[in-house]
Amino acid sequence: MLLMRLLRLTFFLNLFLLSNFLFSQTDLTVIENYPDSICNPGGMPLSVTISNQGGNVVAAGNATISWTEVGSGTWHTETVNTPLNVGPLTWTFGNSADLSTCGPNTFQVAIESPFDTNGSNDTLTFTIFSTCVNGATSLVGDTICATQNQQLEVGFSFSHFNPAVLGWFASNDGGASWSNLNSQSTVITYPNPQNGTIVLAVFDGGGICPNDSIPIVLYEQQSFIFEPGAPSSLTACTNDDDLSVRITHGNGMNDNIHFTTNGGGVFDDPFNDTTYYNFSSADYSNNNIWIYAETVFPSQCPYRDSIPLVWQQAPNGVVTSNGPFCSGDTASFSVVGGFQYFWYTDPNNTTTPSGSGSSFSYVVTQPDTLVTFVIAPNLCADTVVTINNVLPSPQIDAGPDLTVCPGDAVQLSATDLNGGGTALAWNWTPADQLNSPNIQDPIATVYEDGYYIVQATASGGCTGTDTLLISFPNGLTYDHFPDTMICPGTTIILETNTNANSVLWSPNQWISNVTDPNPEVTPGSTIFYVVEVNGAGCSFMDSIKVSVDSLAAVIFCDSVFCFGEEFNASINGPTMSSYFWMVDGNAELGTTSMIHQPLDVDSMLVQCEMTTMAGCTFMLSRMVYRGSELECGGEINNAFSPNGDGINDTWVINVIDPNSANTVEIFTRYGDKLVSFENYDNVNVVWDGSNASGKKMPSGTYYYVIEADGQKVAGWVNISE
Repeated sequence: MLLMRLLRLTFFLNLFLLSNFLFSQTDLTVIENYPDSICNPGGMPLSVTISNQGGNVVAAGNATISWTEVGSGTWHTETVNTPLNVGPLTWTFGNSADLSTCGPNTFQVAIESPFDTNGSNDTLTFTIFSTCVNGATSLVGDTICATQNQQLEVGFSFSHFNPAVLGWFASNDGGASWSNLNSQSTVITYPNPQNGTIVLAVFDGGGICPNDSIPIVLYEQQSFIFEPGAPSSLTACTNDDDLSVRITHGNGMNDNIHFTTNGGGVFDDPFNDTTYYNFSSADYSNNNIWIYAETVFPSQCPYRDSIPLVWQQAPNGVVTSNGPFCSGDTASFSVVGGFQYFWYTDPNNTTTPSGSGSSFSYVVTQPDTLVTFVIAPNLCADTVVTINNVLPSPQIDAGPDLTVCPGDAVQLSATDLNGGGTALAWNWTPADQLNSPNIQDPIATVYEDGYYIVQATASGGCTGTDTLLISFPNGLTYDHFPDTMICPGTTIILETNTNANSVLWSPNQWISNVTDPNPEVTPGSTIFYVVEVNGAGCSFMDSIKVSVDSLAAVIFCDSVFCFGEEFNASINGPTMSSYFWMVDGNAELGTTSMIHQPLDVDSMLVQCEMTTMAGCTFMLSRMVYRGSELECGGEINNAFSPNGDGINDTWVINVIDPNSANTVEIFTRYGDKLVSFENYDNVNVVWDGSNASGKKMPSGTYYYVIEADGQKVAGWVNISE
């Protein structure tokens, strides 16, 4: 029983002692385990120390500890298993804290425990300063196109301290050509660097972080100009097939340029400093074409430029000629559409022109090609190519020369050496001694020695000629006197100019000497003369017709003329070479006919001087007289009063000539003849208003017919009381 009591006492004592531990005043606090500054570690576990500030702790149990990065809004909570312990407890959180932000990083740690009696000391806020050197960057880019005196600069975000830039170093000069080597920026002081030059900016880590460096690669800025002479535009003619495009640049690399365009054409070699732009059909109507050029290397440092293409109007050269041509012809050409012209007869050699100017002529012998350069004031040119149509000319042989006597008939014959044959048209001259001058082999009756020319014309119009000489033997001369026409009374000489031994003319009429080789003749009418000639072994006869021209024409005109009316005259006969009209010695214009306005005269002499086609002049004349009033249409008195008062008792016909033969007949209005008169003279032969029986006719209208001077007129006459 005592033992049980002792055991109970011991239990309650222990319980008392434990109760004093659990519920005694305990002060817990949190202590950080980091220095104020560290080299940026990125993410790392957060470690803190939990200390009992109230005395020894003899206890075991769990506590809740939480931490957060101030401002993040996220708490990380973990359970701390606290064994019986008499001092601080170091705890590393399972979640890592983010220390990658350069500069201050603020954290808060809070602990909750049933043993913590001081709530004001269980929360800790602390700051860790993270130094960032690896975050430095080049403000001008890691790869740049450098130019002389260009400034390079780096930027960085340091915390806690500000280390200085210790140096700039270029791979090709060790930094010797740079300024401000110990600063955050530097300036290039030497000419453009070579492509690929590497520059290092080296920083001091400040004893906390290792040194850092930033490489900057420098490339030379390329440039070029369009040739020639950097013009403001490229020009092309509207008939160009291509355009030479060239740029000049300094790196000496032909493949460093890439040409492009907004046109529709293509480049022969777009990756060269010289190329040809081949136009498309759409380019010729595009007035907004640009040529672009861009450097290809280095790709980090491109240079681009452009130049516009300006169209210049090309001339429209038009060549005309007088072709087609025959071999041996002089071909003539003319050209329009330009300002300056050059002609080349050899298209394979256009170095030296064969001619210049707007016209050109040369002798063609075979089909040929003519090239004409037509140049406009803007230097655009048009090449006009003309292929000459040259046709072969016949090669004619008229045969060997001949010796004949005058009057002989000889067969002529020509040959086409080209074999044209019947396709040729023939023509021989002189034609008057040939039976047919338009055949290949005519017969010539030779009265004159000399040359006979034969011409052959091919189907294309080209001609060939040859000459045949026909001569008389032993120096005999004889000129055939042609048939001729002379004017009446003209004397001519029948010239034969022969040196024959004997000459005899017949008939012996109107001739001066029948044995004279060149006699004078004055024929009174057309006559044939025959001459017999003997000499130099030749005996022959010739005949000559001498025609005497005559006039077979008459003047045809009105038989009378009337004053105030036109008078017409004309020539009836063969056509004359000229006409000259005269009236009473005054010239009148006219050809085969004449119109004249007569004067107030009784008669006119009408003459016409004519020249025949043979040149002979003849004069025709005719006298015409003024017509009577009846013939000239005078007005006839149409009323009288046969009442015996002695006034107007008879019908006086004022237009009738009392001295000319005439007939006058009077009729009733029903057509019955009342009376007729022969040679009506208004005095003795006159109508007094009676019929044929002498009976006076009543007042009224009667009709008459008058025939005189070859004319017949009719009308009415009135009888009144």
